[in-house]
Amino acid sequence: MLDNVASKRLSAYFARIEYGASTAVAEETLRNVLLLQCWNVPFENIDIHLGRGVSLSTETLFRKLIGSLRGGYCYELNGLLHYILTTLGFHVSMLAGRTRVGGAGVPPKTHLLLLVEIRGRKWIADAAFGVHGLNTCIPLDAAGGVKYGNDTYRVVRERDPIYELQRLEAAGWLALYDFTLVPMESIDFEIMNYFHSTNPASHFRNRVVVSRVGYCTRTLMLDLDLRKGHSGSPALVSITDVAVFRETLLCEFQVDLNAEDAGKLFEAIVARKQRKFQLKSYQTVRNVGRFV
Repeated sequence: MLDNVASKRLSAYFARIEYGASTAVAEETLRNVLLLQCWNVPFENIDIHLGRGVSLSTETLFRKLIGSLRGGYCYELNGLLHYILTTLGFHVSMLAGRTRVGGAGVPPKTHLLLLVEIRGRKWIADAAFGVHGLNTCIPLDAAGGVKYGNDTYRVVRERDPIYELQRLEAAGWLALYDFTLVPMESIDFEIMNYFHSTNPASHFRNRVVVSRVGYCTRTLMLDLDLRKGHSGSPALVSITDVAVFRETLLCEFQVDLNAEDAGKLFEAIVARKQRKFQLKSYQTVRNVGRFV
Protein backbone atom coordinates (compact mmCIF):
# COMPACT_ATOMS: atom_id res chain seq x y z
CA MET A 1 0.00 0.00 0.00
CA LEU A 2 1.50 3.32 -1.07
CA ASP A 3 1.63 6.20 1.38
CA ASN A 4 0.12 9.56 0.44
CA VAL A 5 3.44 11.11 -0.65
CA ALA A 6 4.37 8.22 -2.95
CA SER A 7 0.86 8.14 -4.43
CA LYS A 8 0.96 11.87 -5.22
CA ARG A 9 4.42 11.54 -6.74
CA LEU A 10 3.30 8.71 -9.01
CA SER A 11 0.25 10.68 -10.14
CA ALA A 12 2.37 13.74 -10.90
CA TYR A 13 4.96 11.62 -12.75
CA PHE A 14 2.35 9.90 -14.93
CA ALA A 15 0.77 13.26 -15.76
CA ARG A 16 4.20 14.66 -16.71
CA ILE A 17 5.03 11.79 -19.08
CA GLU A 18 1.41 11.48 -20.30
CA TYR A 19 1.03 7.85 -19.24
CA GLY A 20 -2.34 6.32 -18.41
CA ALA A 21 -1.93 2.61 -19.08
CA SER A 22 -1.23 -0.39 -16.84
CA THR A 23 1.21 -0.10 -13.92
CA ALA A 24 1.62 -3.87 -13.52
CA VAL A 25 5.13 -5.24 -13.07
CA ALA A 26 5.58 -6.30 -16.68
CA GLU A 27 7.82 -5.74 -19.69
CA GLU A 28 5.14 -3.69 -21.45
CA THR A 29 4.90 -1.28 -18.52
CA LEU A 30 8.66 -0.87 -18.34
CA ARG A 31 8.97 -0.27 -22.09
CA ASN A 32 6.12 2.25 -22.25
CA VAL A 33 7.15 4.20 -19.17
CA LEU A 34 10.76 4.39 -20.37
CA LEU A 35 9.79 5.59 -23.85
CA LEU A 36 7.45 8.27 -22.53
CA GLN A 37 9.95 9.53 -19.98
CA CYS A 38 12.62 9.82 -22.69
CA TRP A 39 10.22 11.83 -24.86
CA ASN A 40 8.71 14.08 -22.21
CA VAL A 41 11.59 14.57 -19.76
CA PRO A 42 14.66 15.36 -21.89
CA PHE A 43 18.32 14.87 -21.23
CA GLU A 44 20.02 18.21 -20.48
CA ASN A 45 22.98 19.52 -18.49
CA ILE A 46 21.95 23.17 -18.38
CA ASP A 47 22.22 23.76 -14.63
CA ILE A 48 25.92 22.84 -14.76
CA HIS A 49 26.51 25.67 -17.25
CA LEU A 50 24.50 28.08 -15.14
CA GLY A 51 26.88 27.42 -12.26
CA ARG A 52 24.31 25.64 -10.11
CA GLY A 53 24.75 22.52 -8.07
CA VAL A 54 22.93 19.35 -9.07
CA SER A 55 21.02 17.78 -6.19
CA LEU A 56 19.96 14.14 -6.40
CA SER A 57 17.48 14.19 -3.53
CA THR A 58 14.06 12.78 -4.39
CA GLU A 59 12.37 16.06 -3.44
CA THR A 60 14.63 18.06 -5.76
CA LEU A 61 14.22 15.60 -8.64
CA PHE A 62 10.44 15.88 -8.48
CA ARG A 63 10.52 19.65 -8.11
CA LYS A 64 12.81 20.08 -11.12
CA LEU A 65 11.85 17.25 -13.48
CA ILE A 66 8.16 16.86 -12.67
CA GLY A 67 7.08 20.19 -11.21
CA SER A 68 8.57 22.23 -14.05
CA LEU A 69 9.47 21.81 -17.70
CA ARG A 70 13.06 20.77 -17.18
CA GLY A 71 15.20 17.72 -17.78
CA GLY A 72 18.44 16.46 -16.31
CA TYR A 73 21.41 14.18 -16.88
CA CYS A 74 21.90 10.52 -16.03
CA TYR A 75 22.00 10.80 -12.24
CA GLU A 76 18.79 12.81 -12.26
CA LEU A 77 16.81 11.03 -14.98
CA ASN A 78 17.74 7.49 -14.05
CA GLY A 79 17.48 8.39 -10.38
CA LEU A 80 13.90 9.46 -11.03
CA LEU A 81 13.19 6.30 -13.05
CA HIS A 82 14.67 4.16 -10.27
CA TYR A 83 12.29 5.74 -7.75
CA ILE A 84 9.26 5.26 -10.00
CA LEU A 85 9.96 1.65 -10.90
CA THR A 86 10.81 0.69 -7.31
CA THR A 87 7.61 2.35 -6.08
CA LEU A 88 5.61 0.37 -8.64
CA GLY A 89 7.10 -2.88 -7.30
CA PHE A 90 9.81 -3.62 -9.89
CA HIS A 91 13.07 -5.19 -8.74
CA VAL A 92 15.64 -2.56 -9.75
CA SER A 93 19.40 -2.26 -9.22
CA MET A 94 21.61 0.73 -9.98
CA LEU A 95 24.71 -0.11 -12.03
CA ALA A 96 27.76 1.92 -13.05
CA GLY A 97 28.74 2.07 -16.72
CA ARG A 98 32.01 2.95 -18.42
CA THR A 99 31.29 5.10 -21.50
CA ARG A 100 32.97 3.70 -24.63
CA VAL A 101 31.77 6.08 -27.34
CA GLY A 102 33.37 9.43 -28.15
CA GLY A 103 36.65 9.09 -26.30
CA ALA A 104 40.04 7.43 -26.14
CA GLY A 105 41.69 5.47 -23.37
CA VAL A 106 39.89 3.92 -20.41
CA PRO A 107 37.31 6.32 -18.92
CA PRO A 108 36.09 5.97 -15.33
CA LYS A 109 32.84 4.24 -14.45
CA THR A 110 30.57 7.24 -14.03
CA HIS A 111 27.36 6.48 -15.96
CA LEU A 112 24.25 5.47 -14.01
CA LEU A 113 22.06 2.81 -15.65
CA LEU A 114 19.41 0.50 -14.25
CA LEU A 115 19.03 -3.27 -14.22
CA VAL A 116 15.40 -4.39 -13.96
CA GLU A 117 14.41 -8.00 -13.32
CA ILE A 118 10.95 -9.18 -14.43
CA ARG A 119 9.98 -12.79 -13.86
CA GLY A 120 13.58 -13.96 -13.95
CA ARG A 121 14.61 -12.01 -17.06
CA LYS A 122 16.99 -9.06 -16.72
CA TRP A 123 16.63 -5.79 -18.66
CA ILE A 124 18.81 -2.71 -19.08
CA ALA A 125 16.77 0.46 -18.60
CA ASP A 126 18.48 3.78 -19.35
CA ALA A 127 16.60 7.05 -19.83
CA ALA A 128 19.70 9.22 -19.90
CA PHE A 129 22.58 8.43 -22.23
CA GLY A 130 22.78 11.93 -23.66
CA VAL A 131 23.63 12.28 -27.34
CA HIS A 132 23.27 8.52 -27.84
CA GLY A 133 20.15 8.13 -25.65
CA LEU A 134 18.19 4.88 -25.77
CA ASN A 135 14.43 4.76 -26.29
CA THR A 136 13.64 1.30 -24.94
CA CYS A 137 14.69 -1.35 -22.45
CA ILE A 138 17.20 -3.94 -23.68
CA PRO A 139 17.17 -7.55 -22.43
CA LEU A 140 20.49 -8.64 -21.01
CA ASP A 141 20.36 -11.74 -23.24
CA ALA A 142 19.87 -9.69 -26.46
CA ALA A 143 23.15 -10.77 -28.07
CA GLY A 144 21.42 -11.08 -31.45
CA GLY A 145 20.06 -7.54 -31.38
CA VAL A 146 16.72 -5.90 -30.62
CA LYS A 147 15.18 -3.40 -33.06
CA TYR A 148 12.97 -0.64 -31.68
CA GLY A 149 11.93 2.28 -33.85
CA ASN A 150 14.91 3.24 -35.99
CA ASP A 151 17.52 1.78 -33.66
CA THR A 152 18.88 -1.71 -33.06
CA TYR A 153 20.71 -2.59 -29.84
CA ARG A 154 22.39 -5.61 -28.37
CA VAL A 155 24.21 -6.60 -25.18
CA VAL A 156 27.32 -8.75 -25.57
CA ARG A 157 29.37 -10.48 -22.91
CA GLU A 158 32.72 -8.81 -23.59
CA ARG A 159 34.51 -10.90 -20.99
CA ASP A 160 33.48 -12.17 -17.61
CA PRO A 161 32.06 -10.27 -15.74
CA ILE A 162 31.82 -7.35 -18.22
CA TYR A 163 28.85 -6.70 -20.51
CA GLU A 164 28.82 -4.17 -23.35
CA LEU A 165 25.82 -2.31 -24.75
CA GLN A 166 26.07 -1.67 -28.51
CA ARG A 167 23.98 0.06 -31.18
CA LEU A 168 23.98 -0.89 -34.85
CA GLU A 169 25.41 1.82 -37.13
CA ALA A 170 26.03 1.85 -40.88
CA ALA A 171 29.67 0.87 -40.26
CA GLY A 172 28.81 -1.89 -37.78
CA TRP A 173 28.19 -2.21 -34.04
CA LEU A 174 29.08 0.87 -31.98
CA ALA A 175 30.05 0.26 -28.36
CA LEU A 176 28.11 2.67 -26.10
CA TYR A 177 29.23 1.59 -22.64
CA ASP A 178 30.28 -1.44 -20.65
CA PHE A 179 29.15 -2.47 -17.18
CA THR A 180 29.07 -5.28 -14.65
CA LEU A 181 26.09 -6.50 -12.63
CA VAL A 182 27.54 -5.34 -9.31
CA PRO A 183 24.82 -3.22 -7.64
CA MET A 184 25.74 0.31 -6.61
CA GLU A 185 24.28 2.54 -3.91
CA SER A 186 22.94 6.06 -4.24
CA ILE A 187 25.89 7.52 -2.34
CA ASP A 188 28.26 6.17 -5.02
CA PHE A 189 26.60 8.37 -7.61
CA GLU A 190 26.64 11.42 -5.35
CA ILE A 191 30.44 11.40 -5.74
CA MET A 192 30.25 10.91 -9.51
CA ASN A 193 27.65 13.68 -9.77
CA TYR A 194 29.87 16.08 -7.85
CA PHE A 195 32.79 15.38 -10.19
CA HIS A 196 30.81 15.84 -13.40
CA SER A 197 28.99 18.95 -12.24
CA THR A 198 32.04 20.79 -10.84
CA ASN A 199 35.30 19.51 -12.34
CA PRO A 200 36.59 21.43 -15.42
CA ALA A 201 37.84 18.12 -16.84
CA SER A 202 34.28 16.74 -17.06
CA HIS A 203 32.90 16.66 -20.59
CA PHE A 204 29.56 17.81 -19.17
CA ARG A 205 31.17 21.17 -18.35
CA ASN A 206 32.56 21.64 -21.86
CA ARG A 207 29.41 21.40 -23.95
CA VAL A 208 25.69 21.98 -23.48
CA VAL A 209 23.76 18.87 -24.52
CA VAL A 210 19.98 18.71 -24.82
CA SER A 211 18.45 15.51 -26.20
CA ARG A 212 14.91 14.28 -26.76
CA VAL A 213 14.34 10.73 -27.95
CA GLY A 214 11.08 9.24 -29.25
CA TYR A 215 10.10 6.00 -30.95
CA CYS A 216 11.39 7.00 -34.39
CA THR A 217 12.75 10.48 -33.78
CA ARG A 218 15.80 12.00 -32.13
CA THR A 219 16.37 15.73 -31.64
CA LEU A 220 19.66 17.12 -30.31
CA MET A 221 21.08 20.48 -29.47
CA LEU A 222 24.84 20.61 -29.01
CA ASP A 223 25.69 24.08 -27.74
CA LEU A 224 23.88 26.23 -30.36
CA ASP A 225 23.56 23.63 -33.14
CA LEU A 226 20.14 22.00 -33.53
CA ARG A 227 20.23 18.57 -35.16
CA LYS A 228 17.89 15.73 -36.07
CA GLY A 229 19.32 12.24 -35.81
CA HIS A 230 22.47 11.06 -34.05
CA SER A 231 25.36 13.30 -33.00
CA GLY A 232 27.11 12.99 -36.37
CA SER A 233 24.14 14.36 -38.29
CA PRO A 234 24.57 17.70 -40.08
CA ALA A 235 23.39 20.72 -38.09
CA LEU A 236 19.93 21.80 -39.21
CA VAL A 237 20.47 25.29 -37.85
CA SER A 238 23.09 27.17 -35.87
CA ILE A 239 21.31 29.50 -33.49
CA THR A 240 22.63 33.05 -33.24
CA ASP A 241 19.84 34.79 -31.36
CA VAL A 242 18.98 34.38 -27.67
CA ALA A 243 15.23 34.66 -28.26
CA VAL A 244 15.37 31.87 -30.86
CA PHE A 245 17.56 29.86 -28.48
CA ARG A 246 14.98 30.10 -25.70
CA GLU A 247 12.09 29.31 -28.05
CA THR A 248 13.94 26.29 -29.47
CA LEU A 249 14.53 24.86 -26.01
CA LEU A 250 10.82 25.11 -25.25
CA CYS A 251 9.33 24.01 -28.57
CA GLU A 252 11.79 21.26 -29.49
CA PHE A 253 12.67 19.90 -26.04
CA GLN A 254 10.02 21.12 -23.57
CA VAL A 255 12.74 22.87 -21.57
CA ASP A 256 11.33 26.11 -20.15
CA LEU A 257 13.98 28.63 -19.08
CA ASN A 258 13.14 32.10 -17.92
CA ALA A 259 14.58 34.97 -19.95
CA GLU A 260 17.40 35.63 -17.49
CA ASP A 261 18.62 32.02 -17.41
CA ALA A 262 18.32 31.67 -21.18
CA GLY A 263 20.40 34.83 -21.61
CA LYS A 264 23.08 33.64 -19.18
CA LEU A 265 23.28 30.23 -20.85
CA PHE A 266 23.45 31.71 -24.35
CA GLU A 267 26.20 34.15 -23.34
CA ALA A 268 28.18 31.37 -21.61
CA ILE A 269 28.09 29.20 -24.74
CA VAL A 270 29.12 32.09 -27.02
CA ALA A 271 31.98 33.09 -24.69
CA ARG A 272 33.28 29.51 -24.50
CA LYS A 273 33.18 29.13 -28.29
CA GLN A 274 35.08 32.42 -28.67
CA ARG A 275 37.76 31.26 -26.22
CA LYS A 276 38.20 28.04 -28.16
CA PHE A 277 38.45 29.96 -31.44
CA GLN A 278 41.04 32.36 -30.00
CA LEU A 279 43.09 29.47 -28.60
CA LYS A 280 42.98 27.65 -31.94
CA SER A 281 44.01 30.85 -33.78
CA TYR A 282 46.90 31.39 -31.37
CA GLN A 283 48.11 27.82 -31.83
CA THR A 284 47.89 28.19 -35.63
CA VAL A 285 49.97 31.37 -35.55
CA ARG A 286 52.58 29.70 -33.35
CA ASN A 287 52.83 26.73 -35.68
CA VAL A 288 53.18 28.97 -38.75
CA GLY A 289 55.82 31.01 -36.94
CA ARG A 290 58.04 27.99 -36.58
CA PHE A 291 58.49 27.83 -40.34
CA VAL A 292 59.03 31.56 -40.98
